[in-house]
Amino acid sequence: MLILVKGHEYMGKVAYVTSTAPYLIIIILFFRGVTLEGATDGVHYYLGKPDYARIFKTETWSAALIQICFSLNVGYGGIIVLASYNERTNNCFKDAWIVISGVLVMRLSLAFVAYPQAMAKMPWTPVWAAFFFGMLFFLGISSEVGEFTLNFSYIFEIILIMLERQRVVQLHKVANIAAKASHKFLDYPFLLGVDILSGSSCAY
Repeated sequence: MLILVKGHEYMGKVAYVTSTAPYLIIIILFFRGVTLEGATDGVHYYLGKPDYARIFKTETWSAALIQICFSLNVGYGGIIVLASYNERTNNCFKDAWIVISGVLVMRLSLAFVAYPQAMAKMPWTPVWAAFFFGMLFFLGISSEVGEFTLNFSYIFEIILIMLERQRVVQLHKVANIAAKASHKFLDYPFLLGVDILSGSSCAY
């Protein structure tokens, strides 16, 4: 909440840490993983032997499009809000990077079950565990700010328009109201997350 009240420029500075740190940790875990004994067997087991014939099936492309929609929150507006801060002449192709995190972190069972079991067998287990869960923490903060930004921006602009009509604008009060109101939108996802992490959820 405090990040958003400071404005999107301050949010960008915070994003340097919350977005960069996970990739640094991912690279460390990646090189650590590929140097372990049996790493080649693990890669072959994970990726398997590709069936190139499936590329020409409509089910494959349909599943890919569904995954894209879920990943980008299409219809929710988060990507649109973040993109609105870019310049109109911004080259989005230069902002695109090859993301390797999909190979390293995927699904709850992998992140909270498989990876802890694997790290328990590594030397210096507490160190690698701190790296891994630190990465998840930064990713969670980054995602939370993104979700919060959408509701905050919407409410902030609505209140700002209403006050401009009355010729009374106090930005710090508007930001405070918008932050408190948009915070309510995150209560339900938080409760769902507690249910999942408690181990009593059906999703677990």
